[in-house]
Amino acid sequence: MTLQKVEIADKSTRVYLNMANNSGNSISVYTFNSYILQDSTQLDESEISYDEATLKSEMVNGSEQSGLLSFEPASVDGGSLKIVLDISSDDFNIDFSPFTFDVNL
Repeated sequence: MTLQKVEIADKSTRVYLNMANNSGNSISVYTFNSYILQDSTQLDESEISYDEATLKSEMVNGSEQSGLLSFEPASVDGGSLKIVLDISSDDFNIDFSPFTFDVNL
């Protein structure tokens, strides 16, 4: 998983990602468990939709995708962002740690 960019706007914070699934199994991207932490404030996924592609929640082995996740708006004057994304596999023997990205503003 690669973080491409983060855009902060009045109504949302958009996180652009590239993902590839080479785990040998299907994986699930739990966007509803993903969040951004700014200082001590948790920013959850927002319901705002955009014309751009949002990340699919299911990925079969060998697939790739690029897209965005939308979160509640961050403060441009606030501290750095910690973006946390939760992923799991159909194979319960594989334990994914949450993917985290630290972004300095």
